[in-house]
Amino acid sequence: MQDQTLQQTLTDKDRARAHAYVRQTLHYLKCTDSLLKERLRWFLQEYQEVAPQVVERAKSVQITAYSFNAFSQPFELHTKVKSSDGKRYYSVRIAYYPISQELVFSCTCPAHQRGICKHAVALAQAFVRSSQ
Repeated sequence: MQDQTLQQTLTDKDRARAHAYVRQTLHYLKCTDSLLKERLRWFLQEYQEVAPQVVERAKSVQITAYSFNAFSQPFELHTKVKSSDGKRYYSVRIAYYPISQELVFSCTCPAHQRGICKHAVALAQAFVRSSQ
């Protein structure tokens, strides 16, 4: 009887630890998500003034899915998008370094070599629009 009580107590403690860990992890993800969205909102507002034509062209890019890794440093958003002619796919990545608050955009499309492309802007817009 005493062994059974000890096992139950350990199980309850383990369960409580697991619940605490899940709550902490969900809180971390929500904070990380909010932090990145706030930074991307700021970027999009600034970029609208600098390159409004790129922001406008980004509306034509279809972002159907993306991944968000909040457990790496930097935080990363990643997706693949189809080229305008539909013959190629481009890999798009946004990295956010929370300590320096630096955003780094990359895309394998040819236009990205001249500056931040419509694919990277479209990924930023999709993440900002996503629900929390």
